[in-house]
Amino acid sequence: MGYGIRWPSPGNYGGVNFHGMFMSTAMVFFQGEALLSYRFYRYDAKVLSKFVHVVFHLMAIAFFSTALSAIIIHKNKSNLDHFTSVHSWIGITVMFVYVVQFAFGFVNFLFSGITESTRKTFMPMHRIVGCLLFAASLVQAVIGFVQYNGFYGNCPQEQFPGSRFRTVRAHVFHVIPHHFRDCFNMLGS
Repeated sequence: MGYGIRWPSPGNYGGVNFHGMFMSTAMVFFQGEALLSYRFYRYDAKVLSKFVHVVFHLMAIAFFSTALSAIIIHKNKSNLDHFTSVHSWIGITVMFVYVVQFAFGFVNFLFSGITESTRKTFMPMHRIVGCLLFAASLVQAVIGFVQYNGFYGNCPQEQFPGSRFRTVRAHVFHVIPHHFRDCFNMLGS
């Protein structure tokens, strides 16, 4: 298997590596930074935090669109079927809800024609859906990592038989609950 990150071409698996790198950068790093922008810049002008929030979300959309294109091209060149795993269906669902969430947020919070009462009504739902999307993205990243290691056989199962279970358990019982705690604390503020 080829190492590194490359655009997919016949005979190499760089597209799979490209997909994983760009998708995790988009849905974990950029999305996480977008969510944190309101925490980092809470004492600055509201327009700054909105700008940073939108820019990180746009970067996430650009990166995950490129990553999705890379894996589709890789599967076409390798004559593999598309959308045959739970990882792919959850991923498509998360990306669709992400774009819809972005569109509703863009219209609701950046256009001046929306009333303040509508914005206040929409804000809790926007925060909850954003937190759920981030949690789903974390779970999706773990599922993709486990699937990648299972497909390409570079997971040392004989040395660490419970390592995949421990990875999933750590995310489900440690990372995600702390994330939700912080999200629900944000709702109160």
